[in-house]
Amino acid sequence: MLDAETLKREYVNEAEAAGAMLEPDGIGIHAAKLAFGYINMARKLGAKIHPSSPVMGWKTVDGVHHLTTPGGTVKARAVAVATAGYSPPGLHPKLKQKIMPILSNSIATRPLTDDEREECNFKTHLVMTDTRTLRHYYRQMPDGRVQIGSRSAVTGSDAENPKHLAQLIQGLYRKFPALTGIELDYSWWGWVDVSHDMMPRIFQPDTAKTICYAMGCGGNGVMYSAQAGRRMAQMLAGDGAGLDLPIFTSPLPGHPLAPFRRMGQRMLYHWYYLRDELV
Repeated sequence: MLDAETLKREYVNEAEAAGAMLEPDGIGIHAAKLAFGYINMARKLGAKIHPSSPVMGWKTVDGVHHLTTPGGTVKARAVAVATAGYSPPGLHPKLKQKIMPILSNSIATRPLTDDEREECNFKTHLVMTDTRTLRHYYRQMPDGRVQIGSRSAVTGSDAENPKHLAQLIQGLYRKFPALTGIELDYSWWGWVDVSHDMMPRIFQPDTAKTICYAMGCGGNGVMYSAQAGRRMAQMLAGDGAGLDLPIFTSPLPGHPLAPFRRMGQRMLYHWYYLRDELV
């Protein structure tokens, strides 16, 4: 545990911090480079990968799965689903209303000047997060930029509303006043998959064991993807060794109010904001 003085002297001068818990084994990675690395390794091992081929329909005939894509139909004896918050709601009955896609927003500044870095006292590249319910996660990247992310819009149709970007920018300014007015080089948003009980699952939902999924990671899927891929491969190969934890033996739970969850999300966001910022 670090007190505020130690944190601001030895790691970073984060204006809102009252202290911190240090987990020195944590690291930051470039998620896209990791994904391309997986693709290259898979192709070297003989896997066929078809980017930009969303599955638009799925039916099973005589034990064979027929997956319809814009370019044709793929037939498979087994299917592993790992599409997180981008999974179509009606993709398969076993997945219906099992996760709630949540939008996350991120920005990256231009590289800091030496004076800005000294004012913020950035001495670490460790990933940081505050303890709000609607938390911010942030870090100094290797090229000297500062990246910060947090929640975004409730619905995809509102994702590009400037108020969500403005809200995130204000979070940056509060934490690092010296960066007030700094130019931004990048801004993006995307979906994360949140389960109804806030726990991920790697599970085989069908009795024939030809379908499995890894979902519900709630924004931690990059970290967990290697474990999830290995465990799904085990399942499809019929190897149950080590698969005795609840995340492997229970399905993603549904929720009776799932059709109304966006209404609930709006109300919760308002309550969380009041609790985070004003209470």
